[in-house]
Amino acid sequence: MSATKARRRPRATAFTLIEMMMAMGVSALTLSMVAPFVLYSGKSFAAMANYADMNTTALNAIDRLSKEVRQTQGLTTFATNQIVLDDGTNGPLTYTFSTGTRTLSRVQGGTTTVLLREVDYGEFAMYQRTTISNSYSQYVAADAASCKLIDVKWTCSRQVFGLKINTEIGQAARIVIRKN
Repeated sequence: MSATKARRRPRATAFTLIEMMMAMGVSALTLSMVAPFVLYSGKSFAAMANYADMNTTALNAIDRLSKEVRQTQGLTTFATNQIVLDDGTNGPLTYTFSTGTRTLSRVQGGTTTVLLREVDYGEFAMYQRTTISNSYSQYVAADAASCKLIDVKWTCSRQVFGLKINTEIGQAARIVIRKN
Protein backbone atom coordinates (compact mmCIF):
# COMPACT_ATOMS: atom_id res chain seq x y z
CA MET A 1 0.00 0.00 0.00
CA SER A 2 1.19 3.31 -0.89
CA ALA A 3 1.15 6.24 1.50
CA THR A 4 0.75 8.83 -1.16
CA LYS A 5 -2.35 10.90 -1.24
CA ALA A 6 -3.91 11.96 -4.42
CA ARG A 7 -3.59 15.69 -4.70
CA ARG A 8 -6.70 17.55 -5.56
CA ARG A 9 -6.33 20.60 -7.64
CA PRO A 10 -8.31 23.57 -6.39
CA ARG A 11 -11.20 24.29 -8.65
CA ALA A 12 -11.06 27.62 -10.46
CA THR A 13 -14.01 29.84 -9.53
CA ALA A 14 -15.39 32.28 -12.09
CA PHE A 15 -18.62 33.50 -13.64
CA THR A 16 -19.95 31.65 -16.56
CA LEU A 17 -21.05 33.66 -19.57
CA ILE A 18 -24.72 33.20 -18.73
CA GLU A 19 -24.22 34.34 -15.12
CA MET A 20 -22.33 37.41 -16.33
CA MET A 21 -25.07 38.35 -18.81
CA MET A 22 -27.77 37.92 -16.16
CA ALA A 23 -25.88 40.18 -13.72
CA MET A 24 -25.42 42.84 -16.39
CA GLY A 25 -29.12 42.69 -17.29
CA VAL A 26 -30.25 43.06 -13.67
CA SER A 27 -27.77 45.95 -13.15
CA ALA A 28 -28.97 47.74 -16.28
CA LEU A 29 -32.60 47.37 -15.21
CA THR A 30 -31.83 48.70 -11.73
CA LEU A 31 -29.89 51.68 -13.09
CA SER A 32 -32.63 52.53 -15.56
CA MET A 33 -35.13 52.64 -12.69
CA VAL A 34 -32.91 54.73 -10.37
CA ALA A 35 -31.55 57.23 -12.94
CA PRO A 36 -34.80 59.24 -13.38
CA PHE A 37 -35.06 59.74 -9.62
CA VAL A 38 -31.49 60.99 -9.42
CA LEU A 39 -31.98 63.37 -12.37
CA TYR A 40 -35.30 64.68 -11.00
CA SER A 41 -33.87 65.32 -7.53
CA GLY A 42 -30.82 67.08 -9.03
CA LYS A 43 -33.06 69.33 -11.13
CA SER A 44 -35.28 70.06 -8.12
CA PHE A 45 -32.27 70.90 -5.96
CA ALA A 46 -30.92 73.32 -8.59
CA ALA A 47 -34.35 74.97 -8.94
CA MET A 48 -34.71 75.41 -5.16
CA ALA A 49 -31.19 76.83 -4.85
CA ASN A 50 -31.96 79.35 -7.61
CA TYR A 51 -35.28 80.23 -5.97
CA ALA A 52 -33.60 80.83 -2.60
CA ASP A 53 -30.89 82.97 -4.21
CA MET A 54 -33.45 85.04 -6.15
CA ASN A 55 -35.57 85.50 -3.03
CA THR A 56 -32.59 86.74 -1.01
CA THR A 57 -31.58 89.16 -3.75
CA ALA A 58 -35.16 90.44 -4.13
CA LEU A 59 -35.53 90.98 -0.38
CA ASN A 60 -32.24 92.89 -0.22
CA ALA A 61 -33.36 95.08 -3.15
CA ILE A 62 -36.78 95.86 -1.63
CA ASP A 63 -35.17 96.61 1.75
CA ARG A 64 -32.69 99.07 0.26
CA LEU A 65 -35.30 100.70 -1.96
CA SER A 66 -37.74 101.06 0.96
CA LYS A 67 -35.13 102.50 3.30
CA GLU A 68 -33.94 105.10 0.79
CA VAL A 69 -37.42 106.12 -0.45
CA ARG A 70 -38.63 106.65 3.12
CA GLN A 71 -35.75 109.03 3.80
CA THR A 72 -36.15 111.23 0.69
CA GLN A 73 -37.62 114.73 0.57
CA GLY A 74 -40.05 113.79 -2.19
CA LEU A 75 -40.65 112.55 -5.69
CA THR A 76 -39.49 114.86 -8.49
CA THR A 77 -40.14 112.83 -11.65
CA PHE A 78 -42.35 109.81 -12.21
CA ALA A 79 -42.78 107.18 -14.92
CA THR A 80 -44.05 103.63 -14.54
CA ASN A 81 -40.53 102.30 -15.09
CA GLN A 82 -38.53 105.10 -13.40
CA ILE A 83 -38.73 107.34 -10.35
CA VAL A 84 -36.46 110.25 -9.51
CA LEU A 85 -36.34 111.30 -5.87
CA ASP A 86 -34.83 114.29 -4.07
CA ASP A 87 -32.86 112.98 -1.12
CA GLY A 88 -31.57 116.42 -0.18
CA THR A 89 -27.86 115.56 -0.39
CA ASN A 90 -26.00 114.01 -3.31
CA GLY A 91 -28.24 115.06 -6.18
CA PRO A 92 -31.19 113.11 -7.55
CA LEU A 93 -31.72 109.48 -6.63
CA THR A 94 -33.06 107.45 -9.56
CA TYR A 95 -34.49 103.94 -9.70
CA THR A 96 -35.08 102.42 -13.13
CA PHE A 97 -36.56 99.17 -14.41
CA SER A 98 -34.85 98.40 -17.71
CA THR A 99 -36.59 95.88 -19.98
CA GLY A 100 -33.59 95.62 -22.31
CA THR A 101 -31.13 94.52 -19.62
CA ARG A 102 -33.83 93.06 -17.31
CA THR A 103 -32.51 94.99 -14.29
CA LEU A 104 -33.53 97.33 -11.49
CA SER A 105 -30.83 99.98 -11.22
CA ARG A 106 -30.09 102.71 -8.70
CA VAL A 107 -28.28 105.84 -9.91
CA GLN A 108 -26.97 108.60 -7.64
CA GLY A 109 -24.08 110.98 -8.11
CA GLY A 110 -23.04 109.32 -11.38
CA THR A 111 -22.73 105.91 -9.70
CA THR A 112 -24.96 103.14 -11.02
CA THR A 113 -25.71 100.11 -8.88
CA VAL A 114 -27.69 97.15 -10.17
CA LEU A 115 -29.97 96.04 -7.35
CA LEU A 116 -31.77 93.27 -9.18
CA ARG A 117 -31.18 91.16 -12.28
CA GLU A 118 -33.43 88.93 -14.38
CA VAL A 119 -36.45 91.21 -13.94
CA ASP A 120 -39.31 90.12 -16.22
CA TYR A 121 -41.74 92.82 -15.13
CA GLY A 122 -41.35 95.89 -12.94
CA GLU A 123 -43.38 99.02 -12.38
CA PHE A 124 -43.84 101.97 -10.06
CA ALA A 125 -47.11 103.68 -9.13
CA MET A 126 -47.68 106.84 -7.10
CA TYR A 127 -50.43 107.54 -4.59
CA GLN A 128 -51.53 110.13 -2.05
CA ARG A 129 -51.33 109.23 1.60
CA THR A 130 -55.09 109.59 2.12
CA THR A 131 -57.02 106.32 2.11
CA ILE A 132 -60.24 105.77 0.21
CA SER A 133 -63.09 105.40 2.70
CA ASN A 134 -64.06 101.83 3.64
CA SER A 135 -60.92 100.37 2.06
CA TYR A 136 -57.18 100.03 2.51
CA SER A 137 -56.39 101.65 -0.84
CA GLN A 138 -55.07 105.16 -1.42
CA TYR A 139 -56.03 107.77 -4.00
CA VAL A 140 -53.85 107.91 -7.11
CA ALA A 141 -51.60 111.01 -7.05
CA ALA A 142 -52.26 113.53 -9.83
CA ASP A 143 -48.60 114.56 -10.15
CA ALA A 144 -45.18 113.97 -8.58
CA ALA A 145 -45.60 116.89 -6.15
CA SER A 146 -48.70 115.33 -4.55
CA CYS A 147 -47.15 111.85 -4.25
CA LYS A 148 -46.67 110.65 -0.67
CA LEU A 149 -46.65 106.91 -1.29
CA ILE A 150 -44.86 104.84 -3.94
CA ASP A 151 -46.00 101.39 -4.96
CA VAL A 152 -43.38 99.11 -6.48
CA LYS A 153 -43.77 95.59 -7.81
CA TRP A 154 -41.73 93.20 -9.89
CA THR A 155 -41.32 89.60 -10.95
CA CYS A 156 -38.03 87.89 -11.69
CA SER A 157 -37.26 84.50 -13.18
CA ARG A 158 -34.33 82.32 -14.14
CA GLN A 159 -33.92 79.32 -16.33
CA VAL A 160 -32.68 76.05 -14.89
CA PHE A 161 -31.36 73.61 -17.50
CA GLY A 162 -32.93 75.78 -20.21
CA LEU A 163 -36.43 75.81 -18.68
CA LYS A 164 -38.28 78.12 -16.28
CA ILE A 165 -38.91 75.67 -13.49
CA ASN A 166 -40.57 77.21 -10.43
CA THR A 167 -37.90 79.90 -10.33
CA GLU A 168 -40.17 82.92 -10.48
CA ILE A 169 -40.23 85.34 -7.57
CA GLY A 170 -42.41 88.39 -7.08
CA GLN A 171 -42.17 91.33 -4.70
CA ALA A 172 -44.50 94.23 -4.00
CA ALA A 173 -44.41 97.07 -1.48
CA ARG A 174 -46.09 100.38 -0.74
CA ILE A 175 -43.53 102.80 0.61
CA VAL A 176 -44.47 106.02 2.40
CA ILE A 177 -42.22 109.05 1.90
CA ARG A 178 -41.85 110.08 5.54
CA LYS A 179 -40.02 113.39 5.35
CA ASN A 180 -42.57 115.01 3.09
